[in-house]
Amino acid sequence: MSDWWLLWSFVSLFKRQLAYTGVLRLCFNSLNYVAPVMLYQVIVFLEDPARPTWEGVMYACIMLAGTLASLAFSLQYGFWAQRIGLRAKSVCISGVFEKALQLSLQARQSKDTGEMVINYIALSSSSSSLFAYLN
Repeated sequence: MSDWWLLWSFVSLFKRQLAYTGVLRLCFNSLNYVAPVMLYQVIVFLEDPARPTWEGVMYACIMLAGTLASLAFSLQYGFWAQRIGLRAKSVCISGVFEKALQLSLQARQSKDTGEMVINYIALSSSSSSLFAYLN
């Protein structure tokens, strides 16, 4: 459990946003089943010429509305997932900056300033770029 402390701290920090993106993803996945079900209903409608026309139009409109709603949920999910990822990355980078500021004088003198910046910041920012895809 001690190896996962950073992940658990980010989950506790962004728990509301993660829950919201989880609900968005659940709605998106659920709405993906509307179009095939309505397509089946349209096929059944076309096989029976005695059915009223408004029923086929209703099935087509429900299929369109489900697809549009699915698209909206997908776009919102992508937006919020990227937003959480960027915020997590900025929290991680600011933590690295804070750690670099707290280094002792001996530790700072043992390394060149450019080397310290490249090692600490580049390593942490590249490893934290995966936070956008946690959800």
